[in-house]
Amino acid sequence: MTTAEDYATIANQVYGVDPLQREFTAEKRDKFAAPGRSKQQFQVYDTATDPATGFQGMAVVPLIDGLPDHSQVYIAFAGTNPDDRADVVADLVSVVGRRTGEGTQVAEAEKFAERVQARLAADGHSEARIETVGHSLGGYLALYVAAESHWHSTTFNSPDPWGVLSPQAKEWVQAERTSGGSPLTNYVNQFDLVGNFLGHGTGAGVFVEDELWKGVIAHHDLAAAFDFDPFGAMLGLGGKSLTVTELADLVGVANPGHGQALRALDGIVSTVNGVGAVTAGATLSGLLVAVDTVAALGLASSVGSVATELQAIKDVNIGLVPAMTTALTNAKIAALQLYPLVTEADIEECVRAHGLEVEKHIDEEAVAAVNDLLDDHIDTVRKISRGVMNTVTNAFEQGTAWARAYALGSVGGT
Repeated sequence: MTTAEDYATIANQVYGVDPLQREFTAEKRDKFAAPGRSKQQFQVYDTATDPATGFQGMAVVPLIDGLPDHSQVYIAFAGTNPDDRADVVADLVSVVGRRTGEGTQVAEAEKFAERVQARLAADGHSEARIETVGHSLGGYLALYVAAESHWHSTTFNSPDPWGVLSPQAKEWVQAERTSGGSPLTNYVNQFDLVGNFLGHGTGAGVFVEDELWKGVIAHHDLAAAFDFDPFGAMLGLGGKSLTVTELADLVGVANPGHGQALRALDGIVSTVNGVGAVTAGATLSGLLVAVDTVAALGLASSVGSVATELQAIKDVNIGLVPAMTTALTNAKIAALQLYPLVTEADIEECVRAHGLEVEKHIDEEAVAAVNDLLDDHIDTVRKISRGVMNTVTNAFEQGTAWARAYALGSVGGT
């Protein structure tokens, strides 16, 4: 039985198909194993990349007693991982600047699935059971292809493709749900922006509890957002389904700037969903907005945390003299209580004789100079953090027309 952790392992390994990936490159017949108790091994059956669109796909089969079992095939699609993007500032431009190309990932995913099917048939495995797997936008592709092909799919923090499915795919999903089936499973960290971005029309959402607010990237990242028991089962089931508006309200309590950005993003979601004839490519292009938002908010949080750490250093500096004075006073009191024959005058004389006065051990001018420098650094860091947030907000202010253009399919669609 394939466990949730096995599926997560496959979803993670497909990122290695990227030709720029240095740590792991998925080539045909490469093998990898899932962690945990199952230690299930998989062998790569086929891979595909398209540099023009950023598409990455991989098909794997399980190894049974060391031999590939072609009766079960998993087709995985890579997503866009905001934590791996080197230049977040450049990506912010893509919020309003992506006009062509991204939507073709949908077509590339369908082509790869068809290619794998054809190869299986040619290899004598036409009866193979095929499932799709993916994380983030890769999971969006996986759910889409699975619904259109009437396959099972397991994904993680993936936007729901219900709004762009064909009538026959929707009919199949609804029929499966009516009969009690659940061919589509999308594990969603309840606080993840991307996984909750488009609602959960397919009914695939299985919501996982987490701590609020450990960070937008941590809630979305495949490794950080989910935990598994020793048997590979998902932990924390029973979370809630949250809308972008609800996420904005929750986040806004801890960080008003982030809440404001998410509310602006929700406006773009409403614009896209409010226009008919939305294409899969157009929606995928819109989803890139959500991923870039996660990246930008993650950067802002990271930069903002530096200011918090600098302030903590300053607080320690400010408290040095009071803390040392309190410690010396407590020591004097303890000495008087322990040694009744020792007078307060004796203790003060001892302090003077050994130079234990607090003021002799603290260069208050130096401490003040350090605090002034910290103030400058804190101010600079906060300006940078606000600048990132303003960039996001300004981009969203320009984004309504962009979103409507994509929703109408006039640009970037498939």
